[in-house]
Amino acid sequence: MFELFNGHQGRFEDNVCMSQPVFLVLCDARHSFGVTLPEREHGGSLEEKVAIFICALQGLSWKH
Repeated sequence: MFELFNGHQGRFEDNVCMSQPVFLVLCDARHSFGVTLPEREHGGSLEEKVAIFICALQGLSWKH
């Protein structure tokens, strides 16, 4: 995640399909809906989890 945030903006947009500011708004939107996520000592950050979820959805769309 560090590499995506601090690397080339085009790489971020290619991997997450949105700009960094929009991605961060999406991650912060969970507060508006009162969504809580369990914190695990081996788990990644919220941003990392959202990015992985988006990549998984991209993979599903390619298979159809």
